[in-house]
Amino acid sequence: MYTVIFMTQAQKDAKKLTTSGLKKKALKLLYFAWSDFRFYIRLMLG
Repeated sequence: MYTVIFMTQAQKDAKKLTTSGLKKKALKLLYFAWSDFRFYIRLMLG
């Protein structure tokens, strides 16, 4: 299981993303990166 910890700077950046209207795009990018990571882990483990 993974634990996500938001540091102070990450919290500030999240607020900036929300106010600039880029929150949806950032979430899509994070989802893509996480999906890609899981795919490569499955490849490595067989």
